[in-house]
Amino acid sequence: KTMSEMGMHVSAWEHCFTHPTSPVFEEISRYSGDFKVWEGAVPDFTLPEAREIFQRQQTESLFSMEGFDCVKLDECDHQPEGRPYWSFPESSLFPGGMDGEQMHSLIGPLYQQTMTEPLEKQNRRTWGLVRETHALAAPLPYSVYSDSYTQDCYLRGMANTGFCGQMWVPELREASSPEDLYRRIQICLLGSIMVVNCWYLKLPPWDQIATEPNRRYELMPEHEQVTKVVKGLFELRMSLVPYLYTAFAEYARKGIPPVRALVMDWPGDPNTYGLDTQFMAGDRLMVCPCLTGKSAREVYFPAGTWADFYTGERFEGGAAREITTPIERLAIYVKDDCVLPVAKPLSHVAKDSVFEITVRRYGNGALPFTLYEDDGETFNYRKGEQNTLLLSGGKALRKGGYTGAPRYIVGEWIDV
Repeated sequence: KTMSEMGMHVSAWEHCFTHPTSPVFEEISRYSGDFKVWEGAVPDFTLPEAREIFQRQQTESLFSMEGFDCVKLDECDHQPEGRPYWSFPESSLFPGGMDGEQMHSLIGPLYQQTMTEPLEKQNRRTWGLVRETHALAAPLPYSVYSDSYTQDCYLRGMANTGFCGQMWVPELREASSPEDLYRRIQICLLGSIMVVNCWYLKLPPWDQIATEPNRRYELMPEHEQVTKVVKGLFELRMSLVPYLYTAFAEYARKGIPPVRALVMDWPGDPNTYGLDTQFMAGDRLMVCPCLTGKSAREVYFPAGTWADFYTGERFEGGAAREITTPIERLAIYVKDDCVLPVAKPLSHVAKDSVFEITVRRYGNGALPFTLYEDDGETFNYRKGEQNTLLLSGGKALRKGGYTGAPRYIVGEWIDV
């Protein structure tokens, strides 16, 4: 409750293996597999009885808690190689008829569904993290993450998971230098969730990069400058929250992944087919992160004209260019002849937050933009309690059935 009053949202980090100390252990064991993990029963979520027991306990312990919003579903993946094995073996049997191999493929989506249904009944939106999923789980409100921490893996995941409608969330845990910290943040910056998960550090990494001095609460000499750069990156994300909200609305309405490989937008361009170092965020921002140790990289510009997000410099499409990117900046290019809403960054999004929008008009501004306005917390938008705010021709046209306080105030229009 206290954290909620501070504008923070609480996410529980859990796995589904139900320990003998749980009040529902005996009850749920009757609907669980024949192999225990960490002494815990593995619920068979294909069975309505198992889901009902699990959901009842989750509602009592979590979903009724004030300020609780979402769940991180951990350890439901299957990693038999490279580390001490965990989870149930493929030879396990489940009362619903599946064996362990089949359940490994389905436990992630089934777990997501089990945890989403109680919140839907309470008319509460959520968005969480999960360790195992597949294409058929795309409509469920979770992003997939895993224990992969190399930058090139971060970047490939951002581009490629969109092919099955999913979103990959890299986790920022630590970095080897300030530059490495900046570059890792930049890759994560416009993802579905930006995760800074430094659970084993005493200080945030922008105060101290080195692990051991960090654990001794020792600030690094350049911490003020590093913090300033990191704050600027975070504010960039916050300035694009209205834009990203529209991308998620389009995901809900049409199934278009907010983050995706370029080939999904330019399927007729062979130059995009193997391109996994750039990605689209929404329909008009092309994101081209640079990796640590490189001040320049090759950027491929698809057909049309593209504008540098920061300077407005134009680049003609259909060719690749070598681009120099300062270490404190994420390279973003805007599709020309469009409008783009950029908000005054907020420190966090509250129930009554209002975004002050500056509309950038690129080229002739012929491609309009639609903002979605609703309460941001419930499913009432499905009943028509939502406005569209069309940005076109220098005007903002609001229509729809949402009667709450406006979420957007459109200010000046500027030509870029």
